[in-house]
Amino acid sequence: MPILHDLLAGGVTGVSTQCILDSRKHRADRHLLKPIITSHTSLGRNVIVVLLETFPSDLLAVIPNNNRLAIVDCVTIDTPKSQSNSKIVSGDITNPTCVIDGVCKALRRISTSAESCKTSIVIDSMSAYLTFHNIAAVCDTIQILSERIDVEYLISILHEDMHEPETVDRLTNAFSARTRISSIPNRSASKYALYCRFESGKITQESGSLSVTDGRISCDVASAKSQLEEETEKDPTKDLTFNLNLNDQARVARAQLKLPYTHSEVSKEQQLEGKKGGNIISYEPDEEDDFDEEDPDDDLDF
Repeated sequence: MPILHDLLAGGVTGVSTQCILDSRKHRADRHLLKPIITSHTSLGRNVIVVLLETFPSDLLAVIPNNNRLAIVDCVTIDTPKSQSNSKIVSGDITNPTCVIDGVCKALRRISTSAESCKTSIVIDSMSAYLTFHNIAAVCDTIQILSERIDVEYLISILHEDMHEPETVDRLTNAFSARTRISSIPNRSASKYALYCRFESGKITQESGSLSVTDGRISCDVASAKSQLEEETEKDPTKDLTFNLNLNDQARVARAQLKLPYTHSEVSKEQQLEGKKGGNIISYEPDEEDDFDEEDPDDDLDF
């Protein structure tokens, strides 16, 4: 089974967050929100949809009545009083605290009408959120929501063509998986490219085509590969303006260097004979002195 299919349909063990990259012209939410919500609720999971650019009426028009679904409405300015006891919770897109509190309130509401279980959060979309907040605030919101003990999985949509490449890279690094979806001319299917980083350190890359038929997601894999993430230690001498390593010529020169007040037995006798009665400064190596080549400072206490 394609990894992307499992990620969209209910999540994969070791992956807690996914960012779906699309464009304003080819919006993934128009054809993916319904099958994602339906798949997750069919698994017995509660779903909270945080709407940051789509009106609740547009979503409810395509989603059948489902007691496991709750909505955090950050688009409607004045929520009708008739919704005060429904599963539509008001949020404020300009205030991250209000968005997080809205999700917490939706969790409480949905837990009173549905069996207590794990929850999936779907955010549509982070592009609207980024128009009011910097990347640090957006990443904090993602982290706070995804690390809740009752949240199993978090999916967010981002319109890539609305942001600078650096912004997209920084934001998607906060997710375990990222999927780029683009349209295929004259076809109902979409192309996708998935990069998934598991908690174990395993990295999976997958590409192919994606389609939705009768409310079900299907993926046709064109290529896939997996590898373990290599942990490389940073070289502390990499960015220095001088060279700490010695070549053969430098090693020979250092070995021949006579340090002040350090003398061989022969040179000591010659000095004693030539300077009788005078003051002589010489150094006798202590038994605790360290003259090996491994670490010249390992005899120091720090």
